[in-house]
Order: sequence, then C-alpha cells, then structure tokens
Amino acid sequence: MKRLCFAMLALAMPLAVSACAATVADVGVGYTFAVESRPPSPLVEFAPPTPGPAYVWVPGYWRWNGYDYSWVRGYWVVRPSATVVWLPSGWVHVRGRYRFVPGRWVHRHRVPRVGYIYRAPPVRHGPRYRVVPAPPAYRSAPPPPAYPAYPR
Repeated sequence: MKRLCFAMLALAMPLAVSACAATVADVGVGYTFAVESRPPSPLVEFAPPTPGPAYVWVPGYWRWNGYDYSWVRGYWVVRPSATVVWLPSGWVHVRGRYRFVPGRWVHRHRVPRVGYIYRAPPVRHGPRYRVVPAPPAYRSAPPPPAYPAYPR
C-alpha cells in the first residue's frame, strides 16, 4: 500500500509543480483580477509642481469598477528610499483577458519587464506657481462712534 501511495505521489508531483509554477508566475507579476473588455488608452495628465525634491509623480491609470473603467488621477508621493523606483500601474493581456497590475515600489536594479498594453504617456507639468509678495497691510478703520444717548 505504501508503494502504491509513493508511486501515485511520484506521478502527481510534476503536475503539482507545473501548476504551482504558473500560479507563482502570476502572483509574482501582481495580477489582481481579469476583465474581458480592453481598457481605454491612458489620459495625458498635467502634474502640478513638485512639493519637494524627495517626491515622485505616480501616474494615473484606468481602474475597473465592476462594470466600466474610471480614471484615477496621478499624484505626488514621497520616495521611501533612494534605491527604489515606482513601477506604474497598468494593464496586461494574458490568456485572452486583461489583467490589472497594481503599481508598487521596486529596487532600481530589479525592475521587472511588464508587457503593458499601453505605454504611459509622458508627464506634462502644469503651470508653475509664482511667488507673489503679500499685499500691503491694510489699516483698519477706526471704530464707529458710540451712539449718542437719545433724549427722552
């Protein structure tokens, strides 16, 4: 009986390993769900001025809300370390369906190659803020005179 179990285990092992390899590959890329309709092309965004030197622009992406795509606007975020870069969110085509890959921080020497269906458009920076001097201080008007006592 033990020999039969070991023989069945030995035959089933390659199938289990191949199934695990496919699952690990999918999880390594970071798929979250699959959709049958193709997402629209990315919108061109105008980034506001950077809040500081340690900030990185996270580009916007199309999010599936269950029945349609909605655009999530980009934003500035503080880089957690000088050795990481932002891997943007996007969509890949796998096995006839479109799968979402969420954005995340990755080491700059270990950036995976992700076959996004669209390249992210270049970031366009919006109008720069100008520093305008404060207006001159206004003098407040003197308080109104007290009402005179009304004669009776």
